[in-house]
Amino acid sequence: MAVKGSATVTLSQYRDTESVTRYYKLQSSSLAAPDKPANVKPNETPAGWSKSEPACDITKTLYTCDVTVFSDKTTHVSDVSKSTSYEAAKEAWNKAQTAQNTATEAAKTADNYISADSTGIMVSENKGATKETPSNATKNNVLITEKDVQIRNGQKVVASYGDSIRLGEAVSQHISVDNSGLAIQDGDKKQFEVRTLTDGRIFTDVWLDEGRISPDSGIDTSKVFSAAEIDSVLDSTYYYEEILNLTFPSRGVPKVTLIFGGGNSGYNVPADPSSAIYFTAADQDIAGEALKLVIDYRDNPSGIYIFNWMNLIAIKVEYSIYFTPTTVRIGDGATKDTFINDGTSVNSFKALKVGKGMNREGNWQNDNAFDVDFNGNTYVGGELAVNQDILNQGGQIYTGAITTENDVYARNVYSERPDGTMLSVVDLIYPVGSIYMSVNSADPGTLFGGTWQQIKDRFLLSAGDTYAAGNTGGSAKATLPSHTHTFGSNGYDLWVAKREKGSTEPGNQISGDAKYYAAATGGSTANYKWLSSVDSKGVSDVSQANMPPYLAVYVWKRIN
Repeated sequence: MAVKGSATVTLSQYRDTESVTRYYKLQSSSLAAPDKPANVKPNETPAGWSKSEPACDITKTLYTCDVTVFSDKTTHVSDVSKSTSYEAAKEAWNKAQTAQNTATEAAKTADNYISADSTGIMVSENKGATKETPSNATKNNVLITEKDVQIRNGQKVVASYGDSIRLGEAVSQHISVDNSGLAIQDGDKKQFEVRTLTDGRIFTDVWLDEGRISPDSGIDTSKVFSAAEIDSVLDSTYYYEEILNLTFPSRGVPKVTLIFGGGNSGYNVPADPSSAIYFTAADQDIAGEALKLVIDYRDNPSGIYIFNWMNLIAIKVEYSIYFTPTTVRIGDGATKDTFINDGTSVNSFKALKVGKGMNREGNWQNDNAFDVDFNGNTYVGGELAVNQDILNQGGQIYTGAITTENDVYARNVYSERPDGTMLSVVDLIYPVGSIYMSVNSADPGTLFGGTWQQIKDRFLLSAGDTYAAGNTGGSAKATLPSHTHTFGSNGYDLWVAKREKGSTEPGNQISGDAKYYAAATGGSTANYKWLSSVDSKGVSDVSQANMPPYLAVYVWKRIN
C-alpha cells in the first residue's frame, strides 16, 4: 500500500535586489578610516561620499563602500575598505616619481662629470660653462676606451687596465702586469722583470754557427757550433755528432731542423738511427734535456755532398714543456729571453739574469753580470769580489782569472782551451806524456791524479833528428879505449924546444924547407928536438864515472 503526503508553503514576503552603488571618500592619509554611512536611503548619496572616483592624490587615501537597494526600498551598506587599486597606483606613481628624480639627478651628474668623443667616455669634474672632452681634458679623469680603462692627469695616462695593467706613465718609470708576468720599467727599459712560462708551451732552442753570430747579440755561448768544423770532420771521417743541451726538459719527441743558407732552407731530421742524419737522446731517452745530432755517412761517403755543410747556419729544436718555469731579469742590460740574430729568432731563457748595467759612455751593456740556468748552474760575467769563503757543495764553478789574497782550495780546477773545450788545470799542465821532476819522492798521481811511471837513474835528452822521443840509451860510466898520440903527419915533424931555452924571436933556418923557426938560445940546436910517431905515448883502457856536477831528483812520466 502506497502512502502519499502533501504540504503547503506560503510566502509571506519576497524581496529582490534592485541596485548596488559604490561610493568613494578621499581623505588625508593621516586621518583614521571613516565610519560606515548610516540610514542611507535609496538613491541618496551619503554625506561626505561621492559616486565618482576622484583623481589620484598621493597624499590621500581612497576609501569605498557599497550601498545595496532592495525591491522593498530597504538598503544595506557594506563595510568601509581601502581601495587596493588606488594604493597600487599611488605606489607605482611614487616609484615613477622616484625614478624620475633619480634620472634627473643622473642627468645632472652626467652633465657635470661625463663627456664623450671619438676617443672614448671620460669621467671627471666637468661643472664649468665650458665642458671638457676626452681629447682636450686638463683635469684628472678616467677614460674608458674600447681596449682599456685609463686613469689620466689631463692627457697623460698614469695608469691603465686592459689586457695588461700599467701603473705609471709609459715614458717614465712604471709597473706593467700582464697574463705572463710583471715588469718594472723606465720607459721601454725593463729594470726588473718576472715572467711565468706556460705548461705545454712550444719552445724553440736554436744553435748558431759561430761564424755568423752578430756582435753584442747576447747569444748563449753554450748554444753555438762551427759549420767549418762539421765540414772538415765530415770531409775526413764522414762521421760527426753534436750534443744539444735543451733549455728545459722536453715533453714528447722534439722536432729537429737543420737550417741552411744559400738554397737549402731547412731539413727536418728524423729520429730514426737508420738514417744518415738523425737525432736521439744523449741518455737514450728522446724526452729529456739533451739530444745528440748524428751525421753518419761512413757507409756512403759521397752522401756528405748532398748539403753544403759550410752553409749550415742554425740547428733548431722545437719542443713542448710539462711545467711552468719562471724567469727573472734584473737590469735592462741583461740579455733578452728572445732576440733576432741574422734573421733567426733565438731563445735564451735563464732562471735569473742580472745585467752588467751601463758602461762609462752611458750605454747599456748587452751582457749578463750574473745568471743562473734552470739546472742551477751559476755564471759570473765580470769580477767576483768575495769577503768570505766560497763553498762548493759538489757542483762546478766556471770562472775567468782569479785574484786572491788568500788560499784557493779546489778538488778540480778546469780551464778552457783555445778550441773551446774544457780541461782540468792539471790536465792542461801535465797532459799524458808529461815529465814531472821533484826532490819529493811522492807519486804525482797522489798529488794531481792520473797514472805516472817513475824514471830512474837517467838523464833527459832533448829529442831531435838524431834521437827520437821516447828512445833510451847511454851508460852511467864512460870507457876510454887504448890508443896512441902521433906527432907530425904528411912528412912533417914537430920541432920543440926545451923549457926556457926557446925564443919568441924569428931565427935562422934550422932544417928542412926554407922557413923560419924559433932560434935556439946561444945559436945552439941542442935545445931542440924533433917529435915523430916513434915518440907517441899509449893510453890503456879506462872505465870510470865521467859526469858533470849534478843534483839527483825524482822523475816521473804521466802514462794515463
